[in-house]
Amino acid sequence: MTVREQFDDFVRFCKKNKVSIGIVVLMTFLTYGFMLFNFSFSIDTEDIVVRQIDFYDGWIGINRYGLVFTKWIFGMLNIVPGYASILMVLSTIGYGIIWMYFFYWIGGPKQDNLKCNWIFSVLFLSSVPVLELVNFQCLSFEVAFAMLLCAVALIFEWRWIIKGDGKCELFLAIIMGVWCFASYQAFVPLYISASLIAFLIQYQNNRKEIEKKVISISLKLFVIFVIDYIVYNVLG
Repeated sequence: MTVREQFDDFVRFCKKNKVSIGIVVLMTFLTYGFMLFNFSFSIDTEDIVVRQIDFYDGWIGINRYGLVFTKWIFGMLNIVPGYASILMVLSTIGYGIIWMYFFYWIGGPKQDNLKCNWIFSVLFLSSVPVLELVNFQCLSFEVAFAMLLCAVALIFEWRWIIKGDGKCELFLAIIMGVWCFASYQAFVPLYISASLIAFLIQYQNNRKEIEKKVISISLKLFVIFVIDYIVYNVLG
């Protein structure tokens, strides 16, 4: 599947799953809509407003340089709470849809008519740990964006595994994976869990093909993760 074909497949997925996407959008606004209209200081938001550069130095010191890079890319080194909240809500909707698509795509044709794609995304974005994390205005968007990066990294990773020779896919998978890890350490076990779930879905739905490649696929998954983790720590 070429990049163009992948994009067309994503568009078809969105058209077929309008109800699931609508549920994700609705739950995102029910959970975080208040942040668009009501700003309140959280535990470390006040600190970042008062001494921003020192705060970023602290993040870099604990290997969260991905957060600072994301802020720089989107022009948020000087925090603007309203802008940050809007980007956070959009990123949350984005990663909800991308994660739905990833698990749909990795499952193959047998999951074509699955109508409960929204369950994982909604349970995740409305869970207590995520709600508490997003309450930190200084990193609410950046963490949501990292969640999106995690899903994109896994898509490129599995594109490389399926194609066998996609150097571009491998490079992008590593870049996205490192950026994700460097944004928040909690995404490391999340990435591992999602990789294992993807492998199990592939094995269940395409057993005849996967049984012949179990060792090969397992090694590739392991190698990509190790490379991601090493690069993330070396850069840190």
